[in-house]
Formats: sequence, C-alpha cells, structure tokens
Amino acid sequence: MDVYSIIALIIYCLFLSLSILSVVFFGEGNLDRYEITGPFEVGHKDLFTLANGFELSCYYPMDREVFKDTISNEPDRNSYMFRHGYKSRFGLAKATAPYETDDYKHPWFFKYLDTCRMNTCQDGKLAEVYYSGEKKLLPIVFSHGLCGTRTTYS
Repeated sequence: MDVYSIIALIIYCLFLSLSILSVVFFGEGNLDRYEITGPFEVGHKDLFTLANGFELSCYYPMDREVFKDTISNEPDRNSYMFRHGYKSRFGLAKATAPYETDDYKHPWFFKYLDTCRMNTCQDGKLAEVYYSGEKKLLPIVFSHGLCGTRTTYS
C-alpha cells in the first residue's frame, strides 16, 4: 500500500469516527428539534385505484392541537415514508443503478428507511378554517419528483 492510500484511509477513518461520535453525543439527525412556525401541521390521505394500481397522496393543513392529540393518542397515525416495505426499498435500490443497467445495491442496504416517519397525520382532520369554508384551499399538484417517490418531498 502506498503512502497516499494510507493517508486517504486515515482521513476516511477520522471522518467516520467523527460521524459516529456526533450521533452518540447529539442523537439521530432528524428535524424534530426544529420549531415549526406556521399555523398548521400536516395531515394526509392516501388514495388508491384498484383498476390500474395508481396511488395518490393528498396533503392538507391540520390544526396543531388536533394533530398533537391525534399523534399522542395514536402514534401509528404518524405515516411511514416507505409504506410498502420491501417493495419500496426494492424500487429505491433499482433507482440507484446506473442508467440501463441492473447493477444496484441490495434492498437491505436501505432497510434503515423502513423506520423513517414523515411527521404527518394519516387520515387527519382538515383544519377548521378550511373545513368551515372561512378560507379556501389552493390545490398544488406535485409529480413524482426527482427521486421517483411521492413521499420524498412531503
């Protein structure tokens, strides 16, 4: 092994140890520590068509108090990012392959994503100001985006 390979290996090991230590001291890297400043939380519904297998996720504003009560009483209503388990991971693994090849990582490599939640309330109640008609909702339609998944940008 030449001296440059050893230097590169040492630098890699330093960055790896810093990453591991930061997780040990500061915890998992997620967005739970950030204070959300808007007036609403997010609820969503998943809609399916049996005829052709299409899925649609509809996201909408939800009152903060209702969201907190619902999530604290029913934690399973906090939606998973990958709702289809292995099938979702397999699709993600295939998407990481170079164009027109089947050279992708094993779906187990993405197993950690099975526990990622979106911090949205599945089948939550629409915010009262919109439900009563006091304010109007403006629908915004997103396509599947750059990653090919409907939950990535939620």
